[in-house]
Amino acid sequence: MLPDLIRCKKCRNALTDAGWLSYKKDGVFCNRCAPQKKEKIKPDLGSFVEWVRKNPPPEKGPLPFSAEQLDTIKKSLQQMIIFHLEREPKTLRLLP
Repeated sequence: MLPDLIRCKKCRNALTDAGWLSYKKDGVFCNRCAPQKKEKIKPDLGSFVEWVRKNPPPEKGPLPFSAEQLDTIKKSLQQMIIFHLEREPKTLRLLP
C-alpha cells in the first residue's frame, strides 16, 4: 500500500508544489514541514497514483502522462520498493 502522496504528512495540506519524501518513505512533507530535504517528489507522483487507483489500464492509446513524467514516477516508486524490501529485487531491472 502506498503512502498518501497528495497531502503533507505533518500539516495535511494538499501538495501543490514538489514535496520531500520522508526518511522512512512512508509519506511526503511540504516545503515548510520537511525535517530534511533529501529526496524531492514531484506532484506528478501523487497524481499518477490517484489516476491508477481510479482508472483501469487503458487498452489502447497513451496514458495521460508524458514519457518524462513516467520516468520520474518510475524512479520514485523504485526507490520506495528498494527501501522497504531493504534490497534491490532481481526483477526490478525487468520493468520497462
